Amino acid sequence: MLNRIGKVLKKKRQERTTLESFSYEINISRSAMTRYESGGDMYLSTFLKLLHGLDIKPEDFF
Repeated sequence: MLNRIGKVLKKKRQERTTLESFSYEINISRSAMTRYESGGDMYLSTFLKLLHGLDIKPEDFF
């Protein structure tokens, strides 16, 4: 499940900006962002922060 979430996050982020720019914009380290996009575990609050940074409502993500 986390792998699928990570792939969708990466696709949405790539449509918008670079990894470096996005991680700086939402104040998450580049290495953490890479881990999340690779399917790494994250807190719900982090997931919501990523969605907010991508201008995606949680109900629209799923």
